[in-house]
Amino acid sequence: MLRGAWATLAKYTLGYFPTGVMLSLRWSLSALLLIAVMVVRERALPRMLSVPLLWRVALLALIGVVLQQTFFMIGLRRTTAINTAILQMITPPVTTFFSLLLRIEKIMWEKILGVSLAVVGTVVFLDVTKLDLSDGVVGNLLVCCASAASAFYLLWGRPLWSDIGSLTVTAWSFLITYESERRAHGIHRAE
Repeated sequence: MLRGAWATLAKYTLGYFPTGVMLSLRWSLSALLLIAVMVVRERALPRMLSVPLLWRVALLALIGVVLQQTFFMIGLRRTTAINTAILQMITPPVTTFFSLLLRIEKIMWEKILGVSLAVVGTVVFLDVTKLDLSDGVVGNLLVCCASAASAFYLLWGRPLWSDIGSLTVTAWSFLITYESERRAHGIHRAE
């Protein structure tokens, strides 16, 4: 429900703020919130990562945070909120398909049933009869790309979550994103 509601809320907010401002705000607030959660929950800041792990998390941040959220926000700007809400729900089936194709997971009836229920729930809850793929074709494609990037985040991140913890990986992903974005703005201001 929250994921579907985000499309409507973000679409409304995009009427008042440029996409870059929305992304910057989302990344910085997410980084701060994740650090706060780590301090409260684990009584520690995200631990330093080895260089090989840092590169893997940086790739995860680039595709699963930067590209995913950029595609989502630009796609949302170019299509309707209902199209966005429905199309972003392709993430579970796409993730499942690639996890089975790449043999990350084994085919189990529980997984197929779970994904099927998610799809049926989306169809019922969001009323897919309102989906209009001819309205905002580029936006629709960008939202689908955002869903594919989310699938990558879930598949590529899974071994990292096992190695160093999901909260640490997610915190570092947003910290790297925030710092990269901050430095990019600093470079542009200096020019």
